[in-house]
Amino acid sequence: MRCILVPIAVLLAAWSSLAAPSFGFDPDPPARDGAPTSTTASERDMLARQVTDGRFAVRVRASRRLESLGIEAFSSVEAIVREGDREARSRGFAILRAWSRSPRADLTDATLALLRDLTVSSDAALARHANEVLRWRRLAVHEDAVEFLEGLGARVTVRGAGESGRTTVHVAQTWRGNDEDLDRLRDVGGLNWLSIEDSRTGNRGLEAIAACNDLQFVMLGRSAVTERGLGALRRLERLQHVSLQELPVNGAALVELGAMPHLVSLGLDHTRMTDDDLVHLTGFPNLKNLWLDRTAVTDSGLERLTHLSNLTHLYLLGTRTGGPGIRHLAKLSRLTHLSLKEVRLTPEAVRQLGTLSTLVSLGLDDSNVTDDMLAELGGLNNLQVLWLSKSSVTDGAFAHLERMSSLRTVYGHGTRFTKEGAESFKRRTSDRCRVHF
Repeated sequence: MRCILVPIAVLLAAWSSLAAPSFGFDPDPPARDGAPTSTTASERDMLARQVTDGRFAVRVRASRRLESLGIEAFSSVEAIVREGDREARSRGFAILRAWSRSPRADLTDATLALLRDLTVSSDAALARHANEVLRWRRLAVHEDAVEFLEGLGARVTVRGAGESGRTTVHVAQTWRGNDEDLDRLRDVGGLNWLSIEDSRTGNRGLEAIAACNDLQFVMLGRSAVTERGLGALRRLERLQHVSLQELPVNGAALVELGAMPHLVSLGLDHTRMTDDDLVHLTGFPNLKNLWLDRTAVTDSGLERLTHLSNLTHLYLLGTRTGGPGIRHLAKLSRLTHLSLKEVRLTPEAVRQLGTLSTLVSLGLDDSNVTDDMLAELGGLNNLQVLWLSKSSVTDGAFAHLERMSSLRTVYGHGTRFTKEGAESFKRRTSDRCRVHF
């Protein structure tokens, strides 16, 4: 007798083809146009009975045939899942699993609707199987979408495992796709952070982004987005952070965004915002962080911020806000972080700064602040961090800084601070405050 050696991989492949129901479409027999041949109700009933036949090959063939019939066999498969025994249900769910990723929208929609209905079944086993299939599908669809987007140049990062994981997507200059390709974003599981900064993405892309219900952070800077497209973001009820950095937009953009009571952070830096445009910020009553760097906002515009009672962080780098309008900031009772970097300050403005007792950090880098001006800030008893880099302050400022009992860090790069002056200040404050210069 001759002994024929067969590789184990071949045996496993052969066994798998017999033992597992097909997850694709395997018409038996196929019609001439490639679609499954039609069947009568009695034939479908017979196939449903054969799913529990004692002969293994018959069960496999019946399962494959039902799967290939698609929507025509939907009622039969539903009955198997709801009323069949344990093995029949298992084969029925295998068919539903394949159908859940069918290229036919009607079949996929019907399958997903059935699975969702089964998840609330009083039959615990039925509900568990339905949830397992839905989880499998979400993961499979997610992996396909990630592969598709990365293939077009997007950077995708997944943090955490399973359904509790969070995904970030960065569509930048390396993006080779078009706006329509971003429709696949809705299939990315746990997508909570998205940036299209520096890409060619336009308003059609915003429509795709608006379908991603879990999004909390959206960065649109330096893209091809215009004011007219921003209204799409209203659909994102979980959206908390939006950046329009360096977009050529003005107050019309705020009107398009509309009322967003859930918005926490808004980046308008390097945009065309003016004092008059700030009246449209009333749609964001819970705003905590606002960037207005290098805009045309002036002292007059600061009065239009006083209704933002929850504001904690305000960035005004390079604006013309160093005059008497600073007094309006006293109405922001929760303001803790203020940046006036590259702002020309009047003596009166500095006096007003000294009344902002809630401040924890203050940025005066590259401003015209002097040693004597700092004397006006002695009342900032909660101030912990002070930026003075590239200003003209000298060691003479340390005498005024000593009065700030909560001060812990001073940044003085590019100033006239000396090593001796900084060390003396450190000793006089019992090491509680460090100077970096």
